[in-house]
Formats: sequence, C-alpha cells, structure tokens
Amino acid sequence: MNPEKIKNLIETEQKLAEYQGDDQVISSHDMRDKIKEAPINENHIFSSMPSIDKYIEGFIGGELIVIAGATGMGKSLLAQSFTQNFSDQNILSLWFTYEMQPKYFFQRFEKLPLFYLPSMLKDKSMEWIEERIVEAKVKYGVQAIMIDHLHYLIDMGRISNASLEIGQVVRDLKLIALRNNLIIFLLCHLTKTKQFDEVSLSDIRDSSLIAQEADTVMLIWRVDEDIESNTSIVKIDKQRRTGAINKKTKLVFDLGILKEIGDETYKVEKMEQVSAELNDDINNLDK
Repeated sequence: MNPEKIKNLIETEQKLAEYQGDDQVISSHDMRDKIKEAPINENHIFSSMPSIDKYIEGFIGGELIVIAGATGMGKSLLAQSFTQNFSDQNILSLWFTYEMQPKYFFQRFEKLPLFYLPSMLKDKSMEWIEERIVEAKVKYGVQAIMIDHLHYLIDMGRISNASLEIGQVVRDLKLIALRNNLIIFLLCHLTKTKQFDEVSLSDIRDSSLIAQEADTVMLIWRVDEDIESNTSIVKIDKQRRTGAINKKTKLVFDLGILKEIGDETYKVEKMEQVSAELNDDINNLDK
C-alpha cells in the first residue's frame, strides 16, 4: 500500500474513533437505555378478530403484512374487513386500490367506513406511493396502508427478471413501513391452485422473496363444504415477531365483512340478527 493510502486510512480511523453522529455504533446496553428514555410512539393496532390477534399479538408499526389468495378467494375482502374494524376503533387506513374505480370499490362495503385514498392513482413508483403515505400520515393520522395489489406495481412487460423486481418492490415497501412507523398490508396473487384447496407460502406467485421480506404472511381460501355459508380460512403461515406458523382461523362473511365464527361478539350479533328476522316473520304472519 502506498504512503498516501496509508495516511488516508489512518485519518479515517482517527475520525471514526471520535465519531458522535446519530448513527454511531453503540453497545446493546446503551441502546436498551436509549429505548427506555425514548417517548412511547409505538403504532400497535389490532384486527378485532380474536384468534388472529392472539396468534400475532396485533400489528406493529414498521411491519409489512402480506395477504395472499387466489382470485375470488377473499384477500381484498379480508383487507376491507380489517379496514372496517380499524375504523370502528378510530384507526384510519389509506387505500391504494388499483383494481377498480372508487365508486365500485365503495359498493363492496355494507357500511362505508372512514378511510382515505388518493383522489387519482397518478403513479405507481415507490417515490409517489411514499409521498401519498406520508401525506396521509401527517394530514389525517393514518396508521395502516392497504395496497391492492402487488402486481399493479410491476411492469411485467418491461422487466427481465420478475422475481428480483418483485422482491425489490416488496423490500422497498418494507423500508417505507419502517421509516414511517406504519403498517403496510400488501395483497398478492397465488399461482393457479385447485379451488378450495389449502394453500401455502410456496403458492405465492412469481417470487419467494415476497414471503421472505414480509413480517406476516396471511393466506386465505374458501371452504368447499361451506360454500353457501361463505366461510373462509385464514392461515398465518409466517409471523416473524411471534413465530406463529400454520395457525388457522375460520371466518364467515356477514354484514359486508368477514367475522370470526368463534368470536363472542359475532355470536351475539348473529343471535340478535336471527331474533330480529324471527320477529319480522311473526309480525308479517300477524298481518
């Protein structure tokens, strides 16, 4: 090594030995104390679906949640159900819905909850998406982001390696979630599977990097024998924070959203609904 390079190396080491920047290397004990002293600003929200909340202990800011399912199996409906449940808790969501115009999207809700969306889907670049996310956060206090769906963010005709391109987009979304302390829900398609069959991580379309980058992967499919009762299964096939794997919850479509069948609140609501229907029938007979 020539003398000039040696001199530059020594100067760099001396400079770094005295470095006190925000990103300086510190000990685990100092980091622990720093965390204790920091103001509590954790974004921690719950789905109001008891089993799901038990398995994953809610959603935390900085997490990327992948919801994957075949076409028509309920992945958008699950995200809508989360949005409704969040709204009931005064937790606001931002939607990027690329599949349909807002007037048709709104019709999918029995009762339209309060959430936000761009007035126009002007772009699909990560820069534009993050700008809208930050705008919604600072203007309205949005905590959850719904993106329906991943493949609209990819120009499949332009790219040469779909798997790597998709992996990069998913990684970028994860970093956006971390930078802004928000929860991003990303909807993804599955490869072609037999209708009503149980699905797994390996069925996620185009890239294994989707599941690898996600903090939580939820898979959803309809139950064949309960097709007329609109019953679905949601499987937590990965949860980085809690370690939950292969945890299943049965949900039923009712009053415009998915509800957990074993949920006591759902049972009470269902009993009240049946009772009201019986009373209507009795009143009609009296007439």
